[in-house]
Amino acid sequence: MAEASPNRTVMRTFKFRLYPTAEQDARMRSWCGAVRAVYNAALQQRQWYGRPAGTDWHRRDCRFNANRQSLDLKHARAEFDCLADCPADILMAGLRDLDKAFQNFFAGRARYPSPRRKHQNESFQFRVFQHRKSETHPFYMLVVFGRDSVKLPKIGRIEWVKHAHIRGEAKTATVVREGDRWFICVAAEIVLTPRPAPGGAVGIDVGVAVPLMTSEGEALAVDRTPPHLEKRRRRLQRELSRCRRGSRRRAKRREKLAVIARRISARRKAQLHQVTTDLASRYGLVAIEDLRVRNMTASAAGTVEQPGCNVKAKAGLNRSLLDVSPGQFRLLLTYKVTARGGMVVAVDPRDTSRTCPACGHVDAENRRSQAEFRCVRCGHEDNADANAARNILRRALATLSSATVSGRRKAPSEPRRRSATPKPSVSPSRAGQPSESQVQPKGMIVPDQLLVPG
Repeated sequence: MAEASPNRTVMRTFKFRLYPTAEQDARMRSWCGAVRAVYNAALQQRQWYGRPAGTDWHRRDCRFNANRQSLDLKHARAEFDCLADCPADILMAGLRDLDKAFQNFFAGRARYPSPRRKHQNESFQFRVFQHRKSETHPFYMLVVFGRDSVKLPKIGRIEWVKHAHIRGEAKTATVVREGDRWFICVAAEIVLTPRPAPGGAVGIDVGVAVPLMTSEGEALAVDRTPPHLEKRRRRLQRELSRCRRGSRRRAKRREKLAVIARRISARRKAQLHQVTTDLASRYGLVAIEDLRVRNMTASAAGTVEQPGCNVKAKAGLNRSLLDVSPGQFRLLLTYKVTARGGMVVAVDPRDTSRTCPACGHVDAENRRSQAEFRCVRCGHEDNADANAARNILRRALATLSSATVSGRRKAPSEPRRRSATPKPSVSPSRAGQPSESQVQPKGMIVPDQLLVPG
């Protein structure tokens, strides 16, 4: 492996359980609704009135950002009591989130921003430190972390369970409601010191029957959703579909369904944390497939004109694949391996389970069943999942060797590279068209570089 890099700064999140009183719970719910309303109103304002630079007939700059929309927020807080009760910091955080969503959309990293919905987006965010005009005390803490409680503006002290020490410098504190529980997520800036990366390389294949298989033939223990929880969730979903919208009975069923979903998600995430921590401590190079989970789990229902086939079977396959959570596994594995000085390489998953490692022959008949691989040309036999993991590792090593010679190549899931040369300007004499000074050059979207050690 390469040598360790100098110190670098990363962001880490620490999550703690909150125990608010009934009055605090009601107030925090109203704050979540206020932040959601401000976010949706700002999004609608951009859709109605926002225009690109130079497209206005009167040569006005009609672009919106968080600073411009904060002026409208000031007037809205003076008019509505529900917004005046909320701290201005959490409402401004919603506008900043909308700015980031549009930046990710124009950079090709995300879809167009969608409105936030009740029971799905229940959170608000504080800045831990606030600037003020004072030479002696330029900062003061908005959020105070104690041993048994945390103090929030306009709410006071809320009991919490501080099971871990917050390392580094705390930047933001996000209060989130998950099911029937409240949590606070503290984002802190941590300086990582260089250390030697562990040796060894491994390839990992993500599957349905065997969730995770390594190139060494080791099946990693990732349990599925317990049958009793899955059975209860399906029963609650059927009951919820029969409830009348807006009724109290529907609200109770939704609360119970949210509790079950939170338990399933927490169980899956805890197992993935254990598996990824073990892999990061043993290997310095981890090769995975660059999967497009959204495309793999698309519905097969089709349209009314062209209905799909095997819809029920495809739906069951999608549930089994999402139960493994490949996206979350990749996210946790990446930051843990790189923090230890290792490297994660994502390769093209095409034909990894059909390629023979002995002769290189690619044929669909090579994989006779889910677990059996036998090459029709040379007769090589192996476990199908372990064989795919070895092909993944071989491709990763070949990618690294070719990258050192020809440079970095785009991964399948990354956006296409755009030219750094600005578009030619249009003559300003044409009405309603941007002039040369108003045309904004679009910078090239440079994909994230290969994750290097450190």
